[in-house]
Amino acid sequence: NAELILAKKVNGYQTDLGGTFQQINISTVITAIEILNKSGWNFKSEKIKMGLMQVQKNTGFKGRFQILQHNPTVLIDAAHNEAGVKVLFDEITKLQFEKLHLIYGAANDKDLQTIFKLFPQNAHYYFSEFDSKRTTKVDEFQKLATAFELEADFFGESGDAIAVAYEAADENDLIVIFG
Repeated sequence: NAELILAKKVNGYQTDLGGTFQQINISTVITAIEILNKSGWNFKSEKIKMGLMQVQKNTGFKGRFQILQHNPTVLIDAAHNEAGVKVLFDEITKLQFEKLHLIYGAANDKDLQTIFKLFPQNAHYYFSEFDSKRTTKVDEFQKLATAFELEADFFGESGDAIAVAYEAADENDLIVIFG
C-alpha cells in the first residue's frame, strides 16, 4: 500500500539527483507542496518538475549517488552513517560492474562496527584518513578490516587511495568514494 501511494505521488516527477531512493524524497517534496498549496501558495506542476530536474544547478547539492565518470564508473556519495551506507549499498546492487572498489574515510565519532557489518565481502577496500582532527586513523581501519575479513589497503591521504584505486580498476569496474 505504501509503495502504491509512493508510485502515485511521484508519477511524472523526476530529479537530476542519482539513486532510486530519491523517489522517497520526491514524494516528500510533493506532499509538502500539496500542504503549502492548500495554505494559499500556488506552486504549478510544471515549475515543480523544472525545479526537481535542476536541484544540483539550483542548490549546488552534490555527492549523493553522483556519477563522475564512466570506464571505469566512478561514483561519490556522502553516506557516512548506518542509514546512508545501507541505502548506498542497496543502490550499488542495482548497477552492473565487474569488480567493486570502495574508497572510505570516516570521522572518529561514527559507529564503525555497525557500518562495517554492512560492507560487502566481494569488494576491494581503500581505507583512508582525511585532513581533520576527527578522522579515523589507519590503525583503526586495519583492526576493523581484519576483524571483518575485508580485502583492503590503507592510506594516510585520500588522494593516494583514489590514485591506487584508479590504477587497479578496469574499465568495467565500479569505484565508489564515500564516507
